[in-house]
Amino acid sequence: MNAYLRNFIRAVPIVWMSVCVTAHAQTTAPQPVVLNPHSSVDDILQALYQRGQNLQDFTANVTKTEEDPITAKEIRYLGTIRYQRQTGDNVRIRVTFEHEKLGDNPVMAHHEEDELSDGKLIVQHFDTKLEDHFVIAKPGQKINPLRLGEGAFPLPVGQEPQAVKKEFDVKLVPPDKDDPPHTIHAELIPKPGTRLASNFKTVDVWVDTQTNFTPRIETVDSQGTKITTTDLIILKINSGLTDKDFQLPPPGTDWTVKTEDLED
Repeated sequence: MNAYLRNFIRAVPIVWMSVCVTAHAQTTAPQPVVLNPHSSVDDILQALYQRGQNLQDFTANVTKTEEDPITAKEIRYLGTIRYQRQTGDNVRIRVTFEHEKLGDNPVMAHHEEDELSDGKLIVQHFDTKLEDHFVIAKPGQKINPLRLGEGAFPLPVGQEPQAVKKEFDVKLVPPDKDDPPHTIHAELIPKPGTRLASNFKTVDVWVDTQTNFTPRIETVDSQGTKITTTDLIILKINSGLTDKDFQLPPPGTDWTVKTEDLED
């Protein structure tokens, strides 16, 4: 996978964690899972799988917080995300970060637009007036950075429960007063020897019992030196996004535009 794409996935984890959708034909449709505070791990994984099967699009405000547990230094990014599932395994994703905070300091001006579509990643840096185009798929090549074992940051939305259990040990976490409303908290621990174990120590997800979606995701890197928490706010699912929602602003005449091919 393209090195810049890997960095993008780590920088904007909610994009990849919440939309790992893979359709599977079934002879008999399973009974929809209705979650409650006493649901089991199997119930949660089945609910996440079912959520992915009818997920066509979503949009939300995003708050991404990066914390160093040793120094207690914290950086917070504020923005929005749009996702749309297209034909087959094709998806398009647009992420906008407009502000960032360092601890309790005032919000600093920051504007970046990122869009992944049709095998190309476009990154617009408004601070430096630079637009980067990265070709992440060769002609005829079909990649899915959202799928377990392929993407740098997968989450089991739309993934078969057994595939999740193959990569992770999953356990329930007791409720806490700081949990998002009406959610169940599960911890995913990458199994030793897996690729994900080299990147992450834990992946925690909070699943909304009303929407079977994930309003919060928290990860700890393999060294325990970086905690990343991503919150989705004012989430809208299957609202009918259009091409206009994914149209990036054109670069100005004083911008620099660069194109790079796939890195092996």
